[in-house]
Amino acid sequence: MKKASVASRPITEPMAWLSVALLAAAWGAEVGRSWQTVWLHGGLLGLVSAVGLSYASRAVQARQAAINQAHADARLAAAMLLQAGEHTATVGYAKVNAPAVTS
Repeated sequence: MKKASVASRPITEPMAWLSVALLAAAWGAEVGRSWQTVWLHGGLLGLVSAVGLSYASRAVQARQAAINQAHADARLAAAMLLQAGEHTATVGYAKVNAPAVTS
């Protein structure tokens, strides 16, 4: 599997890591009570958002893959029908233009 470059990674990955860092800082830091609450809420909001966006992104990718597969199947079916139609037309032409057999 090809590893994604830093530029092509979704925003959800760094968002999740930053949120985890905020949660860790809120839990273990010796800061004022008001800042601890702000960091805790910010970390929770960011982590929940990152997970939700990640699932939404996967759903969009799965839907796009299904659409692409349906288009490929339709193209294949059309090509097969076209090929079958050409074969039928050739066989029909041969039967019509066959020399008459006399006994």
